[in-house]
Amino acid sequence: MRKKVSLIYFARSNISNLARILEDLENERSNFTRYTMFNLYFTLGMQHILDTAATDHQAYLIAISVLYGLKDYKKIIFLITAFTIGHSIALAASTLEWVSIPVKLVETAIPITIILAALFNISPLSQKKEGKVNTAYLITIMFGLIHGLGFSNYLKELLNQSSEGILMPLLGFNLGVECAQLIIVPFVLFAGYLVKRLFRLKQEQWKILGSGIALGMAITIFLS
Repeated sequence: MRKKVSLIYFARSNISNLARILEDLENERSNFTRYTMFNLYFTLGMQHILDTAATDHQAYLIAISVLYGLKDYKKIIFLITAFTIGHSIALAASTLEWVSIPVKLVETAIPITIILAALFNISPLSQKKEGKVNTAYLITIMFGLIHGLGFSNYLKELLNQSSEGILMPLLGFNLGVECAQLIIVPFVLFAGYLVKRLFRLKQEQWKILGSGIALGMAITIFLS
C-alpha cells in the first residue's frame, strides 16, 4: 500500500533524524555551539520544503509562481517572504504556547488554502492588478500562518530536547524555508517560460494550466 502523503509523517521523519543528532551533541557539550544549532535547524527548514514528501508546499509555490513571468521575479520574492513572515509568526506563537490549534484541523486547512489560491488564479479577481497583488499577499501570509501551525507541535517536541532556547532554532529553520523556496521558484518560472515558448501559450493560459496542476495536487493531498 502506498504510504499516505502527510505533513505529520514528513515532520516526524525529519524530527526523528534531527533529534538523534541533537542528543549526540548534547552528550558532547564541547562540540555544541549556537552555530551548530542554527545550521541544524537551517538544514531542517530546507528539507521541510525540498523533500519529495512536501507536496503541499510545493503545490502552493506553483500556485503563486504561475501568476507571474520571469521578468516579475521580484514580486514573487516578496510573496515568498510574506509566506516566511506568516510561517515565522505562527511557529513562534505556537512554540511559546500563545496559541494552540488541533493538528488535524490545521492539516485539513493546508490543502484547502492551496485550493483557494489556485481558484483565485483563475477567477476574475486575478485579472485586476490591484486585487491580484493584495489578495495574493493576504492568501500567502494566511498559508504561512497555517503551515507554521501545522509544523509547530513537532518543532516544540524537538526544542524540548535542547537547552539552547528557541531564537536560533526558529531563525535557522525559517531562513532554511526561505532559501529552499528561492530554489524552487526559479525552476517553476523557467519551466513556465519553456512551456510558453514550446507550445506558444500566453501568460493567462500558462496561469490556468499551472493553477490546474496545483489544484490537482491539493485535492490529492486533501483526499489522502
